[in-house]
Amino acid sequence: MNGSANAMQQTGVVVQRADYKIGELNKEVDSLNNQIQDLKQSNTNLQQKFENANAENQTLNTETRN
Repeated sequence: MNGSANAMQQTGVVVQRADYKIGELNKEVDSLNNQIQDLKQSNTNLQQKFENANAENQTLNTETRN
């Protein structure tokens, strides 16, 4: 194999490795995005619980005053 063909083959191998690594990184990104969505949902749920508890507390405060 001449130098040019060898260089092209090596470039092809590098590109394949880069493509593989990009695929692996994309999987990590997808996983992190899923975790972010889960955390956002948890945050929404906790916010709702907080608002409900706060409303109940205000009701109890009003009842206690009366």
